Amino acid sequence: MKSKLQKIILCLFLLCCIYNLWTLRPVQILYTYSDAGNSVFLVVDHLPWTDSDKINWYLKHQDEIKS
Repeated sequence: MKSKLQKIILCLFLLCCIYNLWTLRPVQILYTYSDAGNSVFLVVDHLPWTDSDKINWYLKHQDEIKS
């Protein structure tokens, strides 16, 4: 019983570590393309998972993207 509980705790700990490492990775802008109109296409690596995090990332880097 004790061994099973230790394995479960270890698995939960490892999952938390992997999740934290995944979310802390920096977002890299790989490529940007803008046609003559209002459309801008971004190719990024390691974009955040949630929509709110994506919007927050965009708002923080808006000046960098426009330049």
